[in-house]
Amino acid sequence: METAGAREASRSWPFAFCGVCQTPVVFQTGHAMKCWAAGLATLLVACTTAPAVVPVATSAVEVAAACKREAVGSVLADRLAAFQATNPAPGFSAAAIVPGLGAEPVERAIGLADPDTVRALQPADRMLAGSVGKTFYAAAALKLTEQGRLSLDAPIARYLPGRIPNDEAVTVRMLLSHRSGYPPYDGDFMQALIAEPLRVRTFDDWAGPVRRADALGVPGAAFGYSDINYVLLAQVITGAAGEPAEAVIDRAFLQPLRLARTVAAGQPRIDGLVPGYEGARPLFGADRVLDNGALRFNPQFESGGGGYASTAGDMARWVHALQAGRALSPASWTLMSTPTGGKSASQQYGLGIHVDQTRAGLAYGHSGYIPGYLSFVRHYADSGITLALQTNASDEARLPDDPFHLVDAIAGTLAVACAAPAG
Repeated sequence: METAGAREASRSWPFAFCGVCQTPVVFQTGHAMKCWAAGLATLLVACTTAPAVVPVATSAVEVAAACKREAVGSVLADRLAAFQATNPAPGFSAAAIVPGLGAEPVERAIGLADPDTVRALQPADRMLAGSVGKTFYAAAALKLTEQGRLSLDAPIARYLPGRIPNDEAVTVRMLLSHRSGYPPYDGDFMQALIAEPLRVRTFDDWAGPVRRADALGVPGAAFGYSDINYVLLAQVITGAAGEPAEAVIDRAFLQPLRLARTVAAGQPRIDGLVPGYEGARPLFGADRVLDNGALRFNPQFESGGGGYASTAGDMARWVHALQAGRALSPASWTLMSTPTGGKSASQQYGLGIHVDQTRAGLAYGHSGYIPGYLSFVRHYADSGITLALQTNASDEARLPDDPFHLVDAIAGTLAVACAAPAG
């Protein structure tokens, strides 16, 4: 989440939480730092827009080799190792889907899943995906719209009658596009989360910042990234479908697309989750966010703002399937990927997905932050390449450089390599 001037005010920015910038660009100046505003604990997620430098293949031999799965894997492993040399997070996992190599990603992981046991990170190891989960909830809303069970332009009062201010003026589409006028989490919400990190959050907890706000934005007037939009969207989906939003996502997407490594993160204990590390100033009491196999906080607080644990491979499969028409109809993908507003002409947001101009071309995707973990996924329209990256750290000391630069650079290398004929 970013306000005007956030780069200049990154050391004193009054409030930001969970995930994510207005656009998925650079987590540069303290992407998981604890800051203080009016004496209240908050998280800082500051973003910049420095472009990546895209390297290119230097010979016909490199070009020919780079379009083989083994060589793509070597590119991933080599780039991850080079990045880790100056960004000492415990581990990195990456996945690439390259045209001509099938819909299954090439996956590589380096480093450690658990520094305490010195277990090597594997591509199948799960990490919390943060706001990448918003893409699932957005797709679920669009799937229900295809089925005639949800109207994007209906007021949310149809599905959440009398439960939230401005419910007759705010539409489902406004939630999806972050144009509702609803605020981000406030200090009271954050204080309660820090004080009782394992407590199950209720609708009243999530609605609190809206109900307590001195004034709300004009619905539809402006873009303003807020996790509350997607928490409410999850409730809307539940109301429209008559079952939890996560059940809709499981049946509509996770099962048919065989995203077996992706699971709802509704409790502190998640099978296959590797330990994450949030740094020297932890929000939840310790650098290591996993204690005896359970998180020190309940990720259920994210709800539709994130809500999933996944892998780089599954994130790549998912976003690739979205743009290929295997998850939604072509018309729904067009809705999802059409910019509705954002920080600038080159950094826009659709319905649950970022639309960005990068050095590797037009890209659709999302980033995700939650204490201990960072996730990134992008599909590059010009090359047809889909790339995903995860790391089990979220602090500036371990990650001084922008991981999205790495993603864009790998995409640029593979795009050049695979565009030329082999041999």
